[in-house]
Amino acid sequence: MRAAVYADLPSARRAAAHRRAAEVLDREPAGADRAAVHLLSSEPAGDSWVVERLHAAAERALARGASDAALGLLERARREPSDDPRVLRALGRAERLAGDPERAIAHLREALDATPEPAAREAIARELATALAFDGHVEAALGVLEQALAAVPPSEPERRLRLEADFIVGMAHDDAVAATLSRAAELAETLEGSTPAERVLLGAAALQRARTASGTAARRRRWRSAHGPAGACCASTRRTASPTAA
Repeated sequence: MRAAVYADLPSARRAAAHRRAAEVLDREPAGADRAAVHLLSSEPAGDSWVVERLHAAAERALARGASDAALGLLERARREPSDDPRVLRALGRAERLAGDPERAIAHLREALDATPEPAAREAIARELATALAFDGHVEAALGVLEQALAAVPPSEPERRLRLEADFIVGMAHDDAVAATLSRAAELAETLEGSTPAERVLLGAAALQRARTASGTAARRRRWRSAHGPAGACCASTRRTASPTAA
């Protein structure tokens, strides 16, 4: 009976009813997510309250790993309409987690361009660099981090170190490993691990060194496998022979 009455209502009245239900549920301590579900069925009206509630519900969905649910909420928020960079950033993150890096990159770039606040720009730059790297655009990802680094004043070392750590980890996907290790070693020499950002960077430098060592060991194993014991013996001889032995 209820479904039949609902189906007979004009679409505008149904949308208005969902909007009123959302307002009622939003006042309940645990009703925010249920309110957001009703807002999905309301009509766009340029209402900032609707955008805020949908965005908040999407952030909660992302926190619990429900990227598809977050996408629906954020796409509806955009139709309100909204050009809030916080919504764009969350949308880009949801799209990346949902496996759509191209759209994620586009929305994160848009969010970065629309965000003036430095700390928020750095956070968006990290997410954009992550999306670019996972889509195979490593050089572009590192360029984003370099630009973010250039905007941080020397008087704020914690912010700089966190971005340096992101840069070092990002270079793990690139062929220029030697340059990364040099950069990491130079920075690590001056750090004691006394702050969160210092510990992050020291950990990133250690990870990069371990990855490099692992790659070298793997190449040696492949060489030995290809050339057999005799080849390994010859390689050992070449490594231990004196410069005048030839």
